[in-house]
Amino acid sequence: MQRQPAEAAETTRAPEAEPALSRARVGREWNPIQWAEKIAPIVRKTGYDGIIVTIASNTAYAFDTDGGSLREIAVRIDGNAGGSSTWRLDVAHGYWREPMALLLGDTGPMPLSKDSVKSLCEAMGYTYGGPASFWVMLRVEPDLVFTRPKASKGAQAPSGDTPAMRLKAKHAVEDLSSAWRDRPKGERSALVGLPTFSERYSKRTGWQVRITLDQEITEIPLKPGDSDRQVRERVDSAVKRLH
Repeated sequence: MQRQPAEAAETTRAPEAEPALSRARVGREWNPIQWAEKIAPIVRKTGYDGIIVTIASNTAYAFDTDGGSLREIAVRIDGNAGGSSTWRLDVAHGYWREPMALLLGDTGPMPLSKDSVKSLCEAMGYTYGGPASFWVMLRVEPDLVFTRPKASKGAQAPSGDTPAMRLKAKHAVEDLSSAWRDRPKGERSALVGLPTFSERYSKRTGWQVRITLDQEITEIPLKPGDSDRQVRERVDSAVKRLH
């Protein structure tokens, strides 16, 4: 169901294992790193591949469907949030969808005001009201409190802003731009346009490759050990979910 200006509704296929997302909210306090590690694979089973944002009673965290690129976002739930719910939200325009409502039995009012959506958009580094859309999976948890993050075993720190990573990010963008420009037309006939690439650094998330396609934006993390092939495969997956 879409709650904002007209746009075709999405059909979400409900996997049998998905009710685990409702069970995952049991317990009041969570380390955000452990929360991301627990929720990401559950959401990934739905076929969604993008940014996940969980808004708790005290703060919010964004992460990807691998549980990585964790960053805190200074946004809280508005007073009109009636309970736990899951949404698809275009944070750049305030378009809401409820792909999980029938799946989890979550119903209720839109949990953020327009001003809060704007704050969320700006905190994630995007321009509210701009030409590009930026969809996230938004999980609202009014009874959840995030504790200060403590790294779990095997957790990876964001890639630092080192000369080597700046060079790697620049090379990745050049390689991707060249690879997509040189692809045979038959391999990209399903696309309305060609994706464009740029590098972006944040102290919270490290280096990211930003992908823009037909006024929609997404990002993938760039890690020190990534090969060109790994980056291309990650980008291919991201581009597929944009069209």
